[in-house]
Amino acid sequence: MFEKFLERGKLILVLFFVALIVGGYLFYTLPKRELPEFKPNIVSISTVYPGANAEQIERDVTDKFEKALDDIRGIDSVNSVSTREFSNVIIEINDGAEFQEVADEIQQVMLDSSKNLPDGALDPTFNDDFGKSPISSYMFVANNEQTLAESKQAINELKEKLLEVKGVSDVVIKGFSEEEAVFVADSQKLIENGLNVSSIIQAINNEFDTTPLGNVQQDNKEYTLSLENFKSVEQVEEITLQSKTKNEAMKLSELGSFEYREKEVEDIVTYKGQPAYSLTVNVEQGLDIPTIFTKVDQVVKDNEKALPTNVDLVTYYSQKADVDSIFKDLTRDALLAVIAVIIITTLGLTLSGAFIVSLAIPFSITLGAIPLPFLDVDLNQISVIGLIIALGILVDDAIVVNDNILRNYKEQGRILPATINGIKEVWGSIITSTLAVVFAFLPLVFLSGGNGAFIRSLPTVLVLTIIASMVISLTLVPIYQYAVNKNKDGKKNSEREPGLIGKPLRRLSDFYADKVVANVLKRPFAVGIGGVVVTTLLFGLAFLTPFEFFPAANKKEVVVNVTLPVEKSLTETYKTLEKMTDDINKIEGIEETAIFAGKGLPNLFNEGVNNAGSNTGQIVARVDNDNVTATEFIDKMTEPLRESYPDAEIFLNTIVQGPPVGAPVTVDISGEDFTKLNEIKNELRSDIKEIDNGLVIDDVKEPVSTVTYELNREEMAKQGLDAKFISDQLRIVTDGVPLGSYQRGQDDIDLKLKLDEETHKNGINLEEINVPVQTEGPVPTLAPLSDFVTEKKVEEYKTIPHKNSERTITLKAYPGKSETFKEDVQEIVKDLQKKYGEEGYQLTTGGENDDQTQFFVEITLLFGVVMVLIYLTIALQFNSFLLPLLVLGTVYLAIAGAVTGLFVTQTPFSFMATMGIVSLAGIVVRNSVVLFEFIEQRRKAGMDLIESIIEAGRSRIRPILLTAFTALVSLLPVAFSNDPLFKPLAISIVSGVLFSTILTLVIVPALYLLVAKLRKIN
Repeated sequence: MFEKFLERGKLILVLFFVALIVGGYLFYTLPKRELPEFKPNIVSISTVYPGANAEQIERDVTDKFEKALDDIRGIDSVNSVSTREFSNVIIEINDGAEFQEVADEIQQVMLDSSKNLPDGALDPTFNDDFGKSPISSYMFVANNEQTLAESKQAINELKEKLLEVKGVSDVVIKGFSEEEAVFVADSQKLIENGLNVSSIIQAINNEFDTTPLGNVQQDNKEYTLSLENFKSVEQVEEITLQSKTKNEAMKLSELGSFEYREKEVEDIVTYKGQPAYSLTVNVEQGLDIPTIFTKVDQVVKDNEKALPTNVDLVTYYSQKADVDSIFKDLTRDALLAVIAVIIITTLGLTLSGAFIVSLAIPFSITLGAIPLPFLDVDLNQISVIGLIIALGILVDDAIVVNDNILRNYKEQGRILPATINGIKEVWGSIITSTLAVVFAFLPLVFLSGGNGAFIRSLPTVLVLTIIASMVISLTLVPIYQYAVNKNKDGKKNSEREPGLIGKPLRRLSDFYADKVVANVLKRPFAVGIGGVVVTTLLFGLAFLTPFEFFPAANKKEVVVNVTLPVEKSLTETYKTLEKMTDDINKIEGIEETAIFAGKGLPNLFNEGVNNAGSNTGQIVARVDNDNVTATEFIDKMTEPLRESYPDAEIFLNTIVQGPPVGAPVTVDISGEDFTKLNEIKNELRSDIKEIDNGLVIDDVKEPVSTVTYELNREEMAKQGLDAKFISDQLRIVTDGVPLGSYQRGQDDIDLKLKLDEETHKNGINLEEINVPVQTEGPVPTLAPLSDFVTEKKVEEYKTIPHKNSERTITLKAYPGKSETFKEDVQEIVKDLQKKYGEEGYQLTTGGENDDQTQFFVEITLLFGVVMVLIYLTIALQFNSFLLPLLVLGTVYLAIAGAVTGLFVTQTPFSFMATMGIVSLAGIVVRNSVVLFEFIEQRRKAGMDLIESIIEAGRSRIRPILLTAFTALVSLLPVAFSNDPLFKPLAISIVSGVLFSTILTLVIVPALYLLVAKLRKIN
């Protein structure tokens, strides 16, 4: 059968080239991006309730949604924050649940529950798309605010054009707000006409909110009926209503004034010290970053001419620039790896053998790329590094098959039986070693959470490429060798050793077999057990190796996160940030700075502001890495800034190449009484401060001075007034009453009703707010609001957080100089739990270390699964329980080598270093499998045990060295690079493979002899 397969080689080659073209096209069209896309399993419900404080929001909005969510299956956690006028509920869905089904059910529950919200609450907003990423960000800069303001219309028009670009999900503008329509009523004119605010609200609603008239049959035709009512917001002033004192119709324009004005500004932005507006474009998932950026940037540049003369447009951020830079470096490393692999193969193989082995590289990559689009895998740093790792091992099978066919051909002189025997001898080990690689990487696909999503494309690419390389080695390689050599049958074979260094390799093979292996087999116990003991001792170097879960990304950007006391206004916050920026600009190596006071960055540089408000903001400093790196800048400036601004919470961060991590130590304090929770929080904070001088923050902060109004309910009852009516009267003189959205040209605009702005601009004057009371006449009697309300100043918390429907304050602690910080905090928490536990309060600790511990526990379990799968695969091949343990011993040797390599280079033991160690399980086993299979075959042929081991060493050292060195050279460019993410991975694999190869050639023959004696072979 295999003979017929070889005879039809041309047809097989045609099929392979078709697959090459298809795979190459699919590979070329894969979307390119910097990092893998990660859509967190979360949805949110956001609700605005104008005028409500945090407690009202919690009671009337947040609690209702949380209770409604209790019965939904598939929810992992429900966290919420209730602040002034705003409720935000974050729901995390289980990894194992069907995300869209659970999200749809949550949305339906939200719609049902919204019917029970207070009348003044706006419709809740549901969001299940947190996967949007910024493609680009632009700054519009001018010398002064007046000149800059002239660009608002052009920027808004640009926003509308950008939203028309296919793939753009939204556009975020910071620095100025949208316009709103405001009708400011004059209370004195209302009194003169016997009217009140309710009269205006009713008149507006009655004009715009009309009932559809339907259709009518007339003259055998059907007509659609419509009412000629007002539709545009500008027509508000034309609405008429009846004066109760003058008994005549009058327009709203006679009762107040209508105008357009900008909503309250939530952000102040500057760039290089000049006033600026920021525009950031977010795109949908699954798009090719360079392509979509080109479209977006073209629209921006085409509209640049619409800007005023003195307003400059600056490209502040471009993901395409990052992608181009990364792929330039990775492409260089990949090409170097390909060249190095080809050179290595030519050193030990014939030119024709080196050619077909090298041809396995493009064929394996393109064949492996065919399923990638259907698995949602794109080209990013992680998937490309997977290809680079694969480059070193995808030629291994081809080398083994090619070498074995030519060895048989040299012995037999006829290519057909040589090809068939060559395949028969190694196909088992090829499949076994391939399965070992697949089993080593495939479990990584099932890593949970952000770490799993981050790394998933690496094992996917590797598994597919290695499977493709196995197929090629068992088909294309024998077809090629048969086709090349079938006309040479009967001719004398060349005695020349294959490869550029064929003779030295032959001498090395003889030296290794006759000297090294022969001597090792004389003292198998001393060499084997001694080698294992020495290897075990090397694991102790792990404790002397630095640790860093995810490294900084070597980017220029440093983000300074600042939170001031909650009573600070936006202007005060900006002035503080401006002073900080002046201090930062004094440092040598600062290229530029930008300030985002208020809600912070528009989702740039993996940074955002928690509990954003007028008291928060961010500074972005770009550093010159030649003078000072981002990490060095953070170490240099953190403490000086905190000392100079003691009232501010200050954190300096740079981009981390991986999912974000939290504080080193966190403590959740849960219970019913919010005041008591804050007392426990303050006691805990004080105790922590006594043991260490680090930073301790929480998500509630201190209470702020608040004006509250006590109701005279007895007097209100006499006059037929209720709390809702009183709150409406207060609301209308402060922020105003929203009346909904109305048409303005082609767009909608919000309309708001306010009363007596000038009267109350310096604070509410209760005496000047007149409310109608019960009266017998047509015109109600008016009474001042002070008759029913008393003003009082109290302390009130602006934020009430929940975790899983329970009030919970989260305290975050960052150590100073203490080396036992976490342990000390845990002891403090334990003592406080004993003190307050019986009262119903719970204190639990956590932090980034817990997340890391969870990851290493999970990866350890997966690694155990990997080893079991590899063991079972090898056990089935060799029909032995002891030999697989010996094969897995090479993994043990490789891990020791990886630890040694990380220690010697002082490369941090990181997430990617761990991935490299896991990868070794699949990479190094194939050498021992190939070696053992040869020994077993020679033993079955009747050869002596010692002689079988020696001859196996002689025959297999060439493919073992070639496969090992191809794995090494493919990753050497990365190992010697400055890439902080992949360097630990490359070093762990390079040192692990090198160490394992050397020890495999020395220790494994000795251990095999010991195992063989246990099996009573000899």
